[in-house]
Amino acid sequence: MVLRSVPPMDLLERFFLACGVRSLQTPTLFSKEHIVLSEIESLLPELESYYIPCKAHIYIHPPLTQLRCITIAKHILRANGMDLLSMEKTVQSVKQTYYQIRPTCLDSTSETQVSFN
Repeated sequence: MVLRSVPPMDLLERFFLACGVRSLQTPTLFSKEHIVLSEIESLLPELESYYIPCKAHIYIHPPLTQLRCITIAKHILRANGMDLLSMEKTVQSVKQTYYQIRPTCLDSTSETQVSFN
């Protein structure tokens, strides 16, 4: 894990609003082209406090790219029990990767029982 504590949901919502996602609960597809780097750069000082210091130098400090934003998104979603699903689509002979937020599929109520007879 690269985060020392779990970022709050309001920080996640502001981060993904800069990625073109209006709600974390609504299944919305977005791509790297939807990311507004200037808005995410304004959130970096706040995000840095949640990262382990040695990892903050790798992921938070400039140069900020769209791919690095996707990596940061994966980190903060995983800490909040969500995941970033990626899928490739070809539109007009151009291959693009689209991303979608989904809850992690861990059901804590199910149990596996093994018995030997």
